[in-house]
Amino acid sequence: MMVEEQSSLTECALFQSLDPGRLTSLLGRVRYGRRQYALGETVVRSGEACDHLRIVLSGMLRSEMTDENGQVVEVEMLAPSRCVAPGFLFGRDRRFPVEVKAHQDSSLFIMERGSLIALFRLDDTILENFLDIVSSQVQFLARRLEEMAFGTIRKKILDYLHDLSREKDGYCRLDRNLEELSGFFGVARPSLSRVLGQLEREGFIQRKGRGRYRLVSLDKAQ
Repeated sequence: MMVEEQSSLTECALFQSLDPGRLTSLLGRVRYGRRQYALGETVVRSGEACDHLRIVLSGMLRSEMTDENGQVVEVEMLAPSRCVAPGFLFGRDRRFPVEVKAHQDSSLFIMERGSLIALFRLDDTILENFLDIVSSQVQFLARRLEEMAFGTIRKKILDYLHDLSREKDGYCRLDRNLEELSGFFGVARPSLSRVLGQLEREGFIQRKGRGRYRLVSLDKAQ
């Protein structure tokens, strides 16, 4: 393992608070390996069993999902010292929810799940660090899903306003109240109100009175 790769490993959040000597000693008691991936090569596929801990030592990985229309959506980029989907190493369905590819020529530290459990038993600091990592990732994914959902709501609102008949002054009148619209779009009413307010603040729509809106720019808003 090269010097910069050793540095990435010691800087990994999983081994935080462990001095290099202690980490070397612990790793000497378990099995692990190292693997290289070329630019564009698939590291793991969506649905593949997650039975190894993977840590980026060098390069960069990209995790992505494909929607029902075949559009690829980036979930996150994984730089050196980052773990790859650690939250899916445990639980009933231990499978990767995303596809991970090498965004650059990359090198990964790889350890079987059983060896990771052995490390937990050898030093509870590693277990505490692992729980912190998983909690942070759950929070990140929750925010990411919210962003993606808001993007969908945004498009639905804009398309809906675009399709409504317009009055002489360019405004259109909603044919449903907010409660009915939230059911129509399949979203919570607070989320709908929040996106409407955001579009208005950004100048993409204008509101005049109750239930009357003017679509300023459809292209820019989407």
